[in-house]
Amino acid sequence: FDAEAARRAFAKAAALALKEKQQALQQAQAAEQAMAATLAQARQQQELMGQAVAEAKAELKQLGEASKQAGADSAIQAERMKDVRAQLGVLKAEYKEAGAQVKVLAAEQRESATAMRQAGSEVKAATQAFDAQRAAAQKANQAYAQGRVELQRTRDAMAEVGLSGANLAETQKRINREVDLVRLRVEYLGHAYTETGKK
Repeated sequence: FDAEAARRAFAKAAALALKEKQQALQQAQAAEQAMAATLAQARQQQELMGQAVAEAKAELKQLGEASKQAGADSAIQAERMKDVRAQLGVLKAEYKEAGAQVKVLAAEQRESATAMRQAGSEVKAATQAFDAQRAAAQKANQAYAQGRVELQRTRDAMAEVGLSGANLAETQKRINREVDLVRLRVEYLGHAYTETGKK
């Protein structure tokens, strides 16, 4: 198991995840901006329709008053009022349709804003994960470097006493053999001393 390779793989995966989340956030921001612009345009159109309806109502009211003054039998006034009423009906229908469109666009804009906030949260989480991976990799690199320093110190200390790190296993076997020989000699001398004391 290569811990360094695993750390690099995790860091790379975290970096890729962060990049994907950042791209998703940019797309969500662009979509939200486009939706906000469309909504603003639809609201402006609805406002203009509202003004047109108000103007048509005012004109109809003026025609009604003019018709009373000119006499109820005025054919021209009656025809004009009929046209304005028809126009007012069309304008009201268009105003209502524009209002419905604004409601739909407003709902879509809220969804877009929610998606953008979600993408922002995901970017934040991915950034935190990436930062955590980077910090873990730095700690691991520091620990690895410290381990190498300690290993070199151990090698240097072994070299000072005449031991080779490359032949450490053989040296350990030799030392163990020498310790065993010393033990046997001590036992032999102890036994010989005991026998000498008995004589």
